[in-house]
Amino acid sequence: MKVISVQLGRSTTTITRDLYQHVRQAVLDDAAEKIAAFLPARGESAQARS
Repeated sequence: MKVISVQLGRSTTTITRDLYQHVRQAVLDDAAEKIAAFLPARGESAQARS
């Protein structure tokens, strides 16, 4: 966060953190959905997947 703040010319990381917190959460949510797509559904057997 510090590197980004410096690159943007901000005096503190607080402004950057507050502005971009929603972006970070969206990235985490997207990653979780992609991982979940690879996992078998609960109760699904190996034969049912093939």
